[in-house]
Amino acid sequence: MFRFALVTDVHICNEEAPYEGVVRKLCHQALPLLGDFVEFCNQQELTFAAQLGDFIEDIPGSVESDRTHFQSGMRVLSGLRAPLLSVIGNHEQVNLSVDEICSLAGLETPYYRRTFKGVKGVRGLRGVRSLQDDSALDVLVLFSSSIEHTDIHISAQQMHWLEAELRDCSDSTIVLVHHPLDEQSLLGNVWFEKYPHYCFVEERVALRKILKESGKVKAVFGGHVHQTSVSRIDGIYYVTIQSLVERTEAGAASSAWALVELDKDRLLMRLYGAGPGEFELCL
Repeated sequence: MFRFALVTDVHICNEEAPYEGVVRKLCHQALPLLGDFVEFCNQQELTFAAQLGDFIEDIPGSVESDRTHFQSGMRVLSGLRAPLLSVIGNHEQVNLSVDEICSLAGLETPYYRRTFKGVKGVRGLRGVRSLQDDSALDVLVLFSSSIEHTDIHISAQQMHWLEAELRDCSDSTIVLVHHPLDEQSLLGNVWFEKYPHYCFVEERVALRKILKESGKVKAVFGGHVHQTSVSRIDGIYYVTIQSLVERTEAGAASSAWALVELDKDRLLMRLYGAGPGEFELCL
């Protein structure tokens, strides 16, 4: 069994700008809520924890502020006991170069692969202990480049890399990427219903074909959309997680994150925060 925790769209910043007349990202709460996430993770037996991009909220023209906010968040995440995987989002790309983002996040490259071994005897979310101890989980982290917010791309070079890596991956592989690769509904989404071209990876159809033809990918996890969504295309689940700091109707931050368990024949995802819930997905 593999268990991992996911948080996304943390939007660390000391400024909050209204969107359509309302402050919708409660950025001033980002660091305390991120600390809550770390505390939660340290109470679990995790394979890894991941932040799925838009780690900061960019301040127009302010490289130093963005750098400082990113460093502040990484200091909080340094308290994790589990290995950390970081995905690059669009907001950190506005003022910071990809090389600097990688340096701040402790990455050698913006897209990469990590392999984890299964753990025997872990008690699952429903109280069942794992008996599997010889399995491997491959995690492929993709980099969707976007600076102007409408230019969301995964390069041809990276797609060739993805195909090559998948040939060597285990039958249990997941993908992490900031921008969605599916065709989820944006109806009622305050951020993207009117601006779908700000949302999806342009090369998503070709990417889905690569993932399908590998026969190895169980699920793709991401953020960006500020909503929870689960879809299934060609046998692969595409999961989007709500932002940590999205303002709810009650006026509070969502405090959202997810805890996921993955074994040979099912994926169990438990959501925390303002929109709690649970999904059990057959593989």
